[in-house]
Amino acid sequence: MIELEMLTKMRRLAKFAHNKAGQKYGNSPYDYHLQQVEIEVSEILGYNHPYLVIHQIVANGHDLFEDTDVDAEYLRHQGFSEIVIEAIEAITKRNNESRKDYIERVKLNPIARAVKIADSLSNLTHSVRDGSIGRIKKYTSNLVMLHQNLL
Repeated sequence: MIELEMLTKMRRLAKFAHNKAGQKYGNSPYDYHLQQVEIEVSEILGYNHPYLVIHQIVANGHDLFEDTDVDAEYLRHQGFSEIVIEAIEAITKRNNESRKDYIERVKLNPIARAVKIADSLSNLTHSVRDGSIGRIKKYTSNLVMLHQNLL
């Protein structure tokens, strides 16, 4: 029950923070992308996965540290667990970090890895719709790297 309340809280927080930052996902509000990532991770893991809600919370918060003024301390203050915060930190690209190093770091956190796969699938779908060859290559490459050494 508490996890579901935290999911609702993260959805609202992320929507507010991304709107405040003026972000859009194409022509859609940014939370459209967050919803798509949540759906993707749910389908990847299966709706009966024991830690699905934690993954859904991270899916909604995965771009907070990178794109808004929300930080780890704020999430702690709001009552989010260290598991959630660590996964969001793991999925946050650092300045001057190569894409290869970034993906390798994401892979070290199983929750971040699953959410990044979902994020890349969502972005790939939209890139295909837009006909953006460069983005199609980027997200396909991300997915290949994320799946290497999966087991």
